[in-house]
Amino acid sequence: MAIGGKPDEDHPDPKINAALALTKTFVGDHHAIRDEDFHALRALFTEKEIAALCAFMAFMAAAHKFGVIMDVLPESR
Repeated sequence: MAIGGKPDEDHPDPKINAALALTKTFVGDHHAIRDEDFHALRALFTEKEIAALCAFMAFMAAAHKFGVIMDVLPESR
């Protein structure tokens, strides 16, 4: 996996593919996440892992929005 680049679209690990698919839906339209998505996740993850994944996605979305409203820009190197 490339660091700092676009994520792999077809990773050999099905757990990573499932997490990426959920994340893409969350970013694109979080209202589009359905019960069926969670049923599919339960085949690969524990409830605690699913909760941690969802919490991380929510935290990152909130951190991004906070940066936007505070007008935080990355430092130039």
